[in-house]
Amino acid sequence: MRVRSTPLDLIDAPTDNDLDETERTIATLLRTGMTDDQIARRMSITRRTVQRRIRSLMDRRGARSRFELGMHLAPLIENALPDSLARLR
Repeated sequence: MRVRSTPLDLIDAPTDNDLDETERTIATLLRTGMTDDQIARRMSITRRTVQRRIRSLMDRRGARSRFELGMHLAPLIENALPDSLARLR
């Protein structure tokens, strides 16, 4: 079975206004390879909240996997760390 993905140049680039601070933090922590449980503990929220936020981001960006979501959001989280992540260090 072959899965087709959308070329990145055909995807509307997300803007900073597309994500709230919690979503930017989750996206940044996902990029570091953290699991849902690790993110939840780090942010002091439930695992289910993390999963709902990730699913919401995937739906809004049209991503079919967490990896694809990371590709969609990379331009936003590459150069900027949200204030909440800096406080979590």
